This record gives sequence, C-alpha cells and structure tokens, in this order.
Amino acid sequence: MILHIATASLSHAAPILSAAISAGFRESGVQSLKNLTDPNAIPLVAVRSAGLAFESVIGIVRGDSVQPLYDCASNEDGRQEEEVIEALVGEEYLEMLVDVANERFEANSERIRRFEAALFGGMEKKIRRRGKSGRKQKG
Repeated sequence: MILHIATASLSHAAPILSAAISAGFRESGVQSLKNLTDPNAIPLVAVRSAGLAFESVIGIVRGDSVQPLYDCASNEDGRQEEEVIEALVGEEYLEMLVDVANERFEANSERIRRFEAALFGGMEKKIRRRGKSGRKQKG
C-alpha cells in the first residue's frame, strides 16, 4: 500500500507518521520537494509498506510476439500464430497461492484499520483538548 498525505507543516505531519508506523506501516516517512525547514514546504507523509507484497511465476506465454492473449500474431511467413499459455504449476499450488494472497490482504486490511483508528482517535483527542482549553470554536 502507498498513500501520500499532504500536510500544512511538520507538526501536522508528525502525528500522521506516528499513527502509520504504530499501525505497522514501517516503511513510512516524511518528504517534501523543498527543504523541510523552508516555511513554504509542504510535507508529504508517505504511508507505505512493502512487507506484504506477493508475487509468483505461475506460467509463461509461448510465441514470438507480445500481443494480448486473445490476439493472434503473424509470423515471418504471414501465417497467423496463436500464443500459448503454459502453466508451470498445478491447481493445488494455485489454491495455496490464493490462500497466501488472501491472508496478506487480510493482514493489510487490519493494518489499515489500525491506522484509521490511530489517526482519527488522535484527531478526536486533539479536538476535545481544544474544547477544554477555552478556545473559541467556530461553527
């Protein structure tokens, strides 16, 4: 997952980054196109995690051209040559891959839920503190 959040300042970016890291998005960080000490900088919080990435080779395409699978390619003689997909793994292995992928989707969904809870929970606390501090609330 990759999510970029533009913030008004480093002080606004810090709680978002903290929520992301505590939720399990350990590769997250803050970046900007300008120097972060520049008052006109717009810090971006990059919420990301590559730890749940998943890939596996399950087959190959035989044929001389790289065409969509539903197309036929012409060979040098002008004859049509149909591309053939060759499976490298069996059904049982594919089922195992689907199970692993589903587990990773669920783990990532749980991280997202924790991130949302930490982010919105922190915002609610800040709003309550502002209300108790006697500041005038608009609205």
